[in-house]
Amino acid sequence: MQQRLVNGFRRPSRSDIQVSDYLALPELSDIVVVEVDEAAAAANREGFLEKVRELAGSAQ
Repeated sequence: MQQRLVNGFRRPSRSDIQVSDYLALPELSDIVVVEVDEAAAAANREGFLEKVRELAGSAQ
């Protein structure tokens, strides 16, 4: 089981196993999901990308 999880490169959504027993990932119940206003995100895409580029440039 562990090797399949490691090689899978994705998080399983199964609820019958404790993923954290095999990988350094939080349980699905511990992950906070937030709603996103897709229209607002699309409208502000360029500003968001500009900020990401700015932050990435300052990290170098």
